Amino acid sequence: MNRGKKQNVLSEFPPERIECVSKILEEHGFSMMERIGRGGFSIIFRVYSNKYNSEFAAKITNKASTRHKTSNITSQIEENALKQFDHPNIIKLYDSFHEGDLAFLILELCTPASLYSLIKDAPIPSPKLFIYMKQIVSAIQYCHSRGFVHRDIKPQNILIDIYGRSKLADFGMAIPVEKGQKLTDYIGSPQYLPPEMIRKVPYDPYKADIWSLGVTFYEMAMGPIDWPKNIELIVSSIMDGGIVVNTSTPKSVAKMVMAMTNMDPQKRPTIDVISELTIFSKYDIDALLAKSAQAIKKKTSLAIMNQQTQQQQQQQQINISSINSIPNPSYSNLPNRDNDSDWKNISIAQRSTINSQRLVTAQLIISSRPRSKRAVSFNSPT
Repeated sequence: MNRGKKQNVLSEFPPERIECVSKILEEHGFSMMERIGRGGFSIIFRVYSNKYNSEFAAKITNKASTRHKTSNITSQIEENALKQFDHPNIIKLYDSFHEGDLAFLILELCTPASLYSLIKDAPIPSPKLFIYMKQIVSAIQYCHSRGFVHRDIKPQNILIDIYGRSKLADFGMAIPVEKGQKLTDYIGSPQYLPPEMIRKVPYDPYKADIWSLGVTFYEMAMGPIDWPKNIELIVSSIMDGGIVVNTSTPKSVAKMVMAMTNMDPQKRPTIDVISELTIFSKYDIDALLAKSAQAIKKKTSLAIMNQQTQQQQQQQQINISSINSIPNPSYSNLPNRDNDSDWKNISIAQRSTINSQRLVTAQLIISSRPRSKRAVSFNSPT
């Protein structure tokens, strides 16, 4: 997202509105901690629930946005879709509520990383590449089997949780569609649109999802495509021949991507066919997931131990300074991930308050995980 768009989003949520958001969240049992993201007309905060002793992501949408006339519709679409989904590789909705022109979605908290942040500097190496691919295929297969199309599949909309699992997110364009039904609304990110949508002819949204997924898979294996900055040039490059697969692409990946990005939508495979490809049977995905989860748990445990030591040191400093009361952070000046210096500049006392909440949540998550040999298992949709 460019600087202009970032400023537009933040103008929808000035400091006084953030204060209002904070109060509404508190009325529903959530304490605002920090801003962790933003969308076209929404802003996302890390929040803490005293009731559940856990952290969540709160996505707040301005339904009355003057810049985005469809903000109310997309927010409701996402809420309706997520209420019907329960899959390990789809972001989970825990709660939702509305206050005035604000819509609140309380979502599963993932790491700040998206799939795009993992691939922007280098492709994903195997076997991790095939772990992520299999998980994403499973999520799309689940949606399609229940009559839903996502319509905005791209690396930026795939998050990573603390156990290294991919999570399909951002269902603001997802809708239920009958098999065989053609659509005539042309929405999505230009780089991931299939040629039939660019030509603005009636299209099969299930096959459009397959095209977007194929482009995403190619970028996972080879790194982000160097798209032109101009939208007209992007459109022209897609129409002139679609995705050009580099000759250095692994053969199994190249064959799959070329099939998924066939210029003729009728010749693209369904998600069910893709899920059965031998590319995914080459590795024991479940075993790889378990190994990955164990490694992440070990790193998390070490991080918690380091955090405990730091907190003890901070507490000693607080005691020496004879600080008897800790003021609440000003929510209009919460630290955010766009400027690390904001975090450094808040007081030790404020950091201690926020860090202790995170610590409790991390300990709860780890202690509640099954202690079987397989820490994380892949569940194929039924």
